[in-house]
Amino acid sequence: MERPLLVTDFLDRARKYYGDETGVVAATGERYTYDEFGDRVDRFSALLQQRGVEKGDRVAVLDPNTHYHLEAAYGAMQLGAIHTPLNYRLTPETSRTS
Repeated sequence: MERPLLVTDFLDRARKYYGDETGVVAATGERYTYDEFGDRVDRFSALLQQRGVEKGDRVAVLDPNTHYHLEAAYGAMQLGAIHTPLNYRLTPETSRTS
């Protein structure tokens, strides 16, 4: 029987099978194992929960494409919230349609 994987299942499986392996390399060169990255995601998720974020809520993230953004995405999705990335480079000129 096939079971479709959710995005958050990827991190759960990576932590279980590859916890000590490098999973994320930050733009600054910092390296995080899957376990370390998962712990960071868990802390972010707990923070969102403390602030009242619940399943189905939208969590907007205004951040460049960094490990912090990835943590925010997984942290929100882990709660069942909807990760909503915002494009900080979008300008009025580029957002106009023809």
